[in-house]
Amino acid sequence: MSVTSDMEARLRALMLKALDGDGGAYRTLLEELRRYLRPYFLRRLTPGLAANSDDLVQDTLMAIHTRRLTYDRTQPLTAWVHAIARYKLIDHFRRSKVRATVPLEDDAALFARDEAGDASARMDVEAVLATLPARPAELIRQTRLEGASIAEAAARTGMSESAAPMSDELLDRLTAELQPTPRRALQARLFGWAGIGTVLSALLMLAWLGPRPDMMEAPGTMMFWTKFAYTAIFAVVGGIAALNLARPGGTLRLQVIGLAVLVLLIGAGGLVQLILMGPDQMGHLVMGNTALRCPFYIVALSAPIYAAVIFAMRRAAPTNPTLAGFAAGLFAGGAGVWVYAFHCTENGMPFIAIWYTAGVLATALIGAVIGRFALRW
Repeated sequence: MSVTSDMEARLRALMLKALDGDGGAYRTLLEELRRYLRPYFLRRLTPGLAANSDDLVQDTLMAIHTRRLTYDRTQPLTAWVHAIARYKLIDHFRRSKVRATVPLEDDAALFARDEAGDASARMDVEAVLATLPARPAELIRQTRLEGASIAEAAARTGMSESAAPMSDELLDRLTAELQPTPRRALQARLFGWAGIGTVLSALLMLAWLGPRPDMMEAPGTMMFWTKFAYTAIFAVVGGIAALNLARPGGTLRLQVIGLAVLVLLIGAGGLVQLILMGPDQMGHLVMGNTALRCPFYIVALSAPIYAAVIFAMRRAAPTNPTLAGFAAGLFAGGAGVWVYAFHCTENGMPFIAIWYTAGVLATALIGAVIGRFALRW
């Protein structure tokens, strides 16, 4: 079962208008999403947790509102919404210390609409509602399955509107708070803070290690520009990875492949250099004079960049915090090793392939550990 193209086009059009500041379109979008989210959560919660469905709907709508800068206007909206809803559900299971009892990978299930699916969904929701108290269950049935308004359902069930779950007050508040979202707001935030972190890293390098003593002559050598290109590409690809993982459902498969090819190329260059220079130069080309200090320096110089990137990503919506932390570490490590290259005088390509890469990977692994906790939202 798949999301219909008409539904995707309609919801995406509403989202694009909302990003430009159209409050009416935004209110309509939130109402539509609310209608789909409740059955999605109810079908996936155990009977003992069914009463939490309203909280999950509210949390998801709040996340859509506060993290809307992460929506890529060129991509499907339904996949983005599902990634957020799925993350909120998994986070709820984690905090409740329970295991999911249904598959979570069916992104079509949130928006798919056909007669068989609607009938099945209704039966599942009815089964869950049977575990709730009579009046709250009837109120949910009338508002979410029968389409009645909060006021109508409250009057029929004898409950006050204030006691009704998920009243329209939240939608009113979110609509009132709506401001236009710049098209590249996420990029500006992420790369802006990364730039600040890089400046701090450079100042740290100058005050702590100092620039290489032959800084005026070094740009005339091939190895200077080899290191410059290798580290700059690492930073750029790491930045793309961090941007991807800052969005719901992001991956870094292509970036990992790209970086693996980059490392293999510099490694192949190092092998050629070893062959041309002879075995008596192997120790110098591989270990240089700073092999044991190099990765530590890279991690240290990457720290302010990583802190800045994590600060920026905490306003984003990474649905895999550990992987997002790893991507942030790749970004910070790439930028940090680029800064370190202006201090380092080592000229062996094997040294660069081994120790520069080790410093970046160490930063990424540390970043994954930190990101697992720092990037939850």
